[in-house]
Amino acid sequence: MTLNIGMIGTDSSHTVAFARIINDPQHPFHVTGGKVTKVVRYCSSDFELSYSREERFSSTLSNELQIPFAELAEIGEDCDAFLLEAADGRKHLELLKALLPWGKPIFIDKPLAIGVNEAKEMIQLAEQAGVPIMSSSALRYSSVLQEQLRQIDRTQITKVSVTCPLMIVPTQSRYYWYGIHGVEILYAVLGKGCKELKVQSGEASDIISSQWENGMIGEVICTHDTAQHFKVVVHTAAGEKEISLSDEAHEVPYYASLVENIMTFFKNKQSPISNEEMLEVIWFINQAEQSFQAL
Repeated sequence: MTLNIGMIGTDSSHTVAFARIINDPQHPFHVTGGKVTKVVRYCSSDFELSYSREERFSSTLSNELQIPFAELAEIGEDCDAFLLEAADGRKHLELLKALLPWGKPIFIDKPLAIGVNEAKEMIQLAEQAGVPIMSSSALRYSSVLQEQLRQIDRTQITKVSVTCPLMIVPTQSRYYWYGIHGVEILYAVLGKGCKELKVQSGEASDIISSQWENGMIGEVICTHDTAQHFKVVVHTAAGEKEISLSDEAHEVPYYASLVENIMTFFKNKQSPISNEEMLEVIWFINQAEQSFQAL
């Protein structure tokens, strides 16, 4: 069975990238099982990276990929699942509320929300409606990261240090736009269970230091060098292992790995990330925001 997928939001590069991977059988990393059949145009008028790119992405979806536009109120009539791709995390709660009545699984691109209260409300509403949701950064599903983690005894991990670039967009606060990638990588390794964290900020980077309930230490080094590649160092009793997530190291691109997991989620209606962990990721970023503001 081929799933009909509705896409909401046309202001992110993910819209075109995901649609190509799903709809084009000739794509080198084509993911089978579904087809994007409708798109809702959407952007935020006070978010430059959103409104300045919307027309270009919409044109590609319509003219090149031949995907018809639809109204939000009608998007679910013959769709089996939704990709909520609107770039502005501030708008995700509002858009989720419009989609929940259709009762179909929903992938919400990062961030789930900007703020813990909004994230809690989204999860509560989805649970009350019996609608499965999934939210994730593509970096969580890096093929290199997942392959290397299979070779590590996670019970022996003492510390994980993630290095990532920090790009700041004012409407998305400090860490929600790009710092979230580093946080998602950290959670891909350690899982949920953070009990406290603090931020140190300097000229070169912001360092988020955290401790897990089981004693493990997590660190996200957000560098102000936007050319910085994603990197993970896993410390265990046996030594340390460095994992580079640079694009050159990938056999399967981040986006394709994420889309594979999304398609599995759409079919079995079970998110590979628990609601509790998705909420904790937002809590972690929110605590980091508060710690930075207190400096």
